[in-house]
Amino acid sequence: MWDGAFTNVPGAQGQFNIRFANEGVLEQSALYVAGAEGPLWWEDTTDIARNRPAPGILHQCRITNTCPLTFEHYGGSEYWYGRGTVGLVGTSASADIPLPDNVRRYYNPSTPHGGPVLTFVHAAGPAAVDLNRMTCALPANPNGGTETRRALLVALVDWVVNNVQPPPSAYPKLADGTLVQANRIAMGYPSIPGSPSPDGVMNSLLDFDFRPQFRYIKESGIMTNLTAPVKQVIPTLAPKVDADGNEIAGVRSLLLRMPLGTYTGWNPIASGILRGQNCVLTGGYIPFAVTQAQRLASGDPRLSLEERYGTLGNYYSAALYQAKDLFRQRFLLVDDANRLINRMLSDMRAGGLLH
Repeated sequence: MWDGAFTNVPGAQGQFNIRFANEGVLEQSALYVAGAEGPLWWEDTTDIARNRPAPGILHQCRITNTCPLTFEHYGGSEYWYGRGTVGLVGTSASADIPLPDNVRRYYNPSTPHGGPVLTFVHAAGPAAVDLNRMTCALPANPNGGTETRRALLVALVDWVVNNVQPPPSAYPKLADGTLVQANRIAMGYPSIPGSPSPDGVMNSLLDFDFRPQFRYIKESGIMTNLTAPVKQVIPTLAPKVDADGNEIAGVRSLLLRMPLGTYTGWNPIASGILRGQNCVLTGGYIPFAVTQAQRLASGDPRLSLEERYGTLGNYYSAALYQAKDLFRQRFLLVDDANRLINRMLSDMRAGGLLH
């Protein structure tokens, strides 16, 4: 029995009780591999599209009254590559699934998969390379979610040990229009010269026919129909973005509040037979122009750093304000705030972005 659970990127159940299971693959994402057939949502919800009675993840622990206080934490790549939005709206994608009272959900918008921020300033090239050695169209996304995760862990301990209510859940929803179809028009994604759009990039959830000996709800059994036919494509949605192409809903990091470019949870494969499909979990980055003149010359609709912030001193002052606001909301620790701001300023000076 657990009193508290921090579920980081809980996008699938994995291959652990299946004949010839391969627990080392990206179960929730790879083609023709099991991992997303069971319930991906906390509350009991009928799996409409796949016509299955689908209990929620907490169904069994409710029977024994052993459900822990739970945090769910996602980043942008988990929605774009790991099919995470199915856990928000089910397989019909027609309505938000309510969260149980013992669960809080926090989404880090416009982030890659896990990991700390190593640098805030990336050059426009070369393209990033993912774990499978496929070349991506965009540089890797430097907007990490580690600092948010660290602050949330403190909040979870406070909830479990001291009964201090955690921050409200923050994630995109159908109800408020922040969860939409995964295409440029629905998302409101800007047209950025020389850069790809999100159209066709979403790694949608596929409904495979593994035949009756496979137990879909329990994610176990024997797959006797390989390579398995795809019966249907399950609606897999994406977060709405602002005029810069950055996602709106969720716990916006310090860097996303003070952006130096567009940070995406997606990144198309640059060439080859899989060109245009999602390049695994790196996310992407499209820097802003430094000056207004550079922006106008390229036709970039996004304001330049010069137009946004003016000077490095202005940027520093605004970053301090945003860091304090995140601290008040319990989404950023003091030590992390100081480290982030100092690193941001150092990287910007080194990159010659503002003076």
